[in-house]
Amino acid sequence: MPYKPTIPLFDLILCISDAIDLINPSVADYHRRIAYFAYQLARQVGLSSHRCREVAIAAALHDVGAITLRERFDLLKFEVEQPSHHAEIGYLMISSYSRFNKAAEMVRFHHTAWNDGAGSVSMGLPVPIESHILHLADRAFVLIDPRKEILSQVKGIVSKIERKSGSLFMPDVVDAFLELSNRDLFWFDLVAPSQDISLWRELDWGTISLEGEEFLEMARFFSRLVDYKSPFTAKHSSAVAVCAQFLAEQAGFPANNQRLAYLAGYLHDIGKLCVPAEILVKPSALSNDEFAIMRHHSYYTNHILKRMGVVDAIRVWCAYHHERLDGSGYPYHLKADDLPEGARILAIADVFSAVSEDRPYRAGMQKAHVMEVMNDLAHRGLLDAHLVQLLGIQFEVISARMLEAERGAGQEYERFVERRGKYLDMLTPAE
Repeated sequence: MPYKPTIPLFDLILCISDAIDLINPSVADYHRRIAYFAYQLARQVGLSSHRCREVAIAAALHDVGAITLRERFDLLKFEVEQPSHHAEIGYLMISSYSRFNKAAEMVRFHHTAWNDGAGSVSMGLPVPIESHILHLADRAFVLIDPRKEILSQVKGIVSKIERKSGSLFMPDVVDAFLELSNRDLFWFDLVAPSQDISLWRELDWGTISLEGEEFLEMARFFSRLVDYKSPFTAKHSSAVAVCAQFLAEQAGFPANNQRLAYLAGYLHDIGKLCVPAEILVKPSALSNDEFAIMRHHSYYTNHILKRMGVVDAIRVWCAYHHERLDGSGYPYHLKADDLPEGARILAIADVFSAVSEDRPYRAGMQKAHVMEVMNDLAHRGLLDAHLVQLLGIQFEVISARMLEAERGAGQEYERFVERRGKYLDMLTPAE
């Protein structure tokens, strides 16, 4: 099965930003529009095309650290309490992907107030002008009322931003905004239902290779965006990836397709970017409405991976990982004849990992109980009986490999929590 050689970085960024905003219709296209705003403001300030591109990347990802729906709604207010919490979490997440290191630094300080120049430094580190550009773009955008005609609002928005020059916002950036605000086209493009992104495509965004370590790094980055919403899921995707790869090997897949199964394990839950953390980490059974929202995630996984242009095998296997052979799965209700072996493998790896892990509402199951559950699902015609049999035969080997992968993922998560804790301690005054 041939690889598609590359993914445009531009498409990847828009996929992430759009996925983050699917968490609620009221924030649809929020990150994309902030990216446009910040990009145009950076151009007006006079930054190089390279730095303008990095600003756009940072803006497209800037609120990824706001993992709950309540946080996302709070950020739609002009004055935000403790905004730096989500900015630091976003920085820690984004900086885990080497292609986004520069953007991560900008995100880290994107709520830093200017404070008559004191905001040029934060935590002993220089705050880049790009962070101040993103700060103004973000705060100015939330002043827009989508129910009203945009040009009728410009005067009020400009007045409020101008009053905060020197205190909340960097004066040089405010001056650039005042120039930009005189252009009707800027405002029209900012709120247009189908935003013109052709200008962005003219930048040299580069591509991501689907071969070697680069795509794996990107896949792991995606998994962290989802898994780090809870300590109970911090190791999930790494375990699914290892289990899926091993089952693919046992099933006789060629080496290339074994790798695809491994990558699919890291990407299978990417659609959970669109599910509020309140649901993902709920310590009890989900309500009917909450479970209905959860059932969206496989659909969104398919949608996101299709837009990214990922290899069809990975996309299909990920999209179908909650389907069942009898048609009782979701969201497509496909039956056995429509489910490729890769999708069946990923479904088994996902269930096997889930029942083995500790969750807020139960402890992880031991071997006998795990295989009892897996065999019951196979007997009832939900999971592939042959693959479940292979899992049982190689249980000890698969479990050992998963444990090793989980140990590595757990150490990464502990480092993430430690760094986050040190930052929060810096924000909390000593008693």
